[in-house]
Amino acid sequence: MFPNSTVHLSKIRGFYFVRHIQWDDWDPIVENCDLKEIERLVNEELDTIDAYNKRRNASS
Repeated sequence: MFPNSTVHLSKIRGFYFVRHIQWDDWDPIVENCDLKEIERLVNEELDTIDAYNKRRNASS
């Protein structure tokens, strides 16, 4: 999605979220839907998706 940009993550309450992106001009503009997808993928990979989903559902 954004091969030239660096994504900084933070862990809070058992899941990860995007704290900051060092965006590179060669990449497309990062939108909110992209941030949510990055968070979902990271939390799936790190097996913290249950805590992430609880947080997402609580804020809906």
